[in-house]
Amino acid sequence: MINKAILLLNQVPIFKHLMVDELSALSLLAKPHTVKKGSTFHCNAQSLYIVDKGVFGVQKSAESAYLSRTSYFGQLPFCDRGTGTVRALSDASVLELANTDLYQFICNNFKALRGYCKIVDHYRIPLSQAATTLLKNKACVFTIFSTDKHCGKTTLAISVAAACSYYKKTILLDASYDGISVFDMCGKPLIPPLSQKNPDDVTGYKFIQQRIEKISETMDIVNIAYGSKVKINPDIINPLLFYLSFEYSYIVIDCSNSDIHLRDVIMKNSDSIINVINEKSAINHQVVSDTLLTQGQQVYNVVNKHFVKIQKIDQPSYVFKTIPVEANETIFQAVLKNKVYSDELFKNIASDKRAMVLSQGMYETLYYSGVLESLREEKLYDVIYANGIPYAVLMCYLATQTPEDYKKLLFEYFSDDTLHTFFDFTFPDKYLFKNKPLHNFASTISHIKRIEWNAILPYTQLMHNNTQRFFSTGDAEKIISANLAFSPLFEGISIHGDTYFSAFPLYPLIPESLLRTHINYIDYIAIANPYNPISVKSKIPGLYRKFVDFLPDCYLYACDNTFCCNRFISLTLPDVTSTNDLIKQSLNNTDMFISMIK
Repeated sequence: MINKAILLLNQVPIFKHLMVDELSALSLLAKPHTVKKGSTFHCNAQSLYIVDKGVFGVQKSAESAYLSRTSYFGQLPFCDRGTGTVRALSDASVLELANTDLYQFICNNFKALRGYCKIVDHYRIPLSQAATTLLKNKACVFTIFSTDKHCGKTTLAISVAAACSYYKKTILLDASYDGISVFDMCGKPLIPPLSQKNPDDVTGYKFIQQRIEKISETMDIVNIAYGSKVKINPDIINPLLFYLSFEYSYIVIDCSNSDIHLRDVIMKNSDSIINVINEKSAINHQVVSDTLLTQGQQVYNVVNKHFVKIQKIDQPSYVFKTIPVEANETIFQAVLKNKVYSDELFKNIASDKRAMVLSQGMYETLYYSGVLESLREEKLYDVIYANGIPYAVLMCYLATQTPEDYKKLLFEYFSDDTLHTFFDFTFPDKYLFKNKPLHNFASTISHIKRIEWNAILPYTQLMHNNTQRFFSTGDAEKIISANLAFSPLFEGISIHGDTYFSAFPLYPLIPESLLRTHINYIDYIAIANPYNPISVKSKIPGLYRKFVDFLPDCYLYACDNTFCCNRFISLTLPDVTSTNDLIKQSLNNTDMFISMIK
């Protein structure tokens, strides 16, 4: 059973980007209050109030407004103080979030803070100078990681940081305990690690500044854990990233596998992971990625040619060439002389990322097939985010090289005559349909074994135990299958020992979920008439369609019509009576689609 406070908080616009575990933590800070008719509040109160029941009126100068459920008033973090008086026009109830609690919650969650600032800015709420600085910096966190020792990880970290520093101010964090320190490689005396302090001691930027060593005008380094005799408290990472994000646009972390608790927190807060791999360790990195990367992180694999002479790795990877180091020269100096070695990797990880979000639905979302085909000529998006059937259509697109092959694949599975192949009826027990046909379909189109290996990264979210999880890495066949395993009628899909289902229709896909990531530009594409009747010849999918059409009124999380994105594009379905005609007309309209999204 979902907590009622969580349901309310998730519908508040400024919190729509939060994950379920974050909403749960925030709900524990919220205090419910009953309010009598006529009670008054001031907009510059020391708390934020969220309306649960009843109606409030806001009087500000000569203007007045009315607030109902999911509206809020009071003091917003990182925003200028409001003015005016709020009066309860009826008996009501609210949730109160004290300023100190809300500030602490946001500041201790780097990605939640990023998403919050973007949403507040989108709604044109006046921001404080601190929030304006955060938005301007657009701080990104890049972690260089390896499960192996002595693989050139630190050299690569310095190379990435140096490449970043050519464009924007950068800091390199040494979060390894042993090996060669970044301080040694930069020719600087080692500074005691921050791990010697508790998170509570990191209460201001002044303390951190004392531990920062300047390497160049645009690049600094700081010691997090190197040389420490005790394990670092990983809780120090979130406040550290908070303070650094005010000054640095790129935060590069040299992270080892020797402290898994520290590794886990760093991975969670990273935007991109650069893995230094070889033939034996590649599978180990996949396990780490699939376990920890649940917030849209992008993965890049690097083979260090200094240690791996022959590449026998069946996955896309960058080659890092041996950097020649002359006598009396530091590694950092050698890196600067050979900047070209890291340029290609830098341009990929640090370029502004664009995403397309495809609104969810049932068979009418086959109309997205033409939208995706319009992208074949040029890469307009780095990420496409979809759930359910749109995700299956997306993976069909990514699996084919020509429009002809794409069209053939769509008709093979999604025409009126073949839709029934997804439904393997079984005697009702825990589910109505088996998952074998879903695996058969997924195995046909998952020629690229892992979703992160695609040129365009296919984001999705799946449902497990009534909560959702992002997938930006993982086994393509299982993730495709799970996107079509609609609960509660389908048998679930086992991924790493847990059973997953499609997040559709219980968890609406919204663009706000991407605001917490490093993506800078979001197009949200939806269908204006999602319940346009499409006749399906098979009784089983027709019956299932009617079942799903009923479910939007039963969403666990209510979905409104206001979205926080750069562009909202609405598509109107043509007048068709079959999925065959819908796919044909969509593929015939690629010129129209490209003109809309270009």
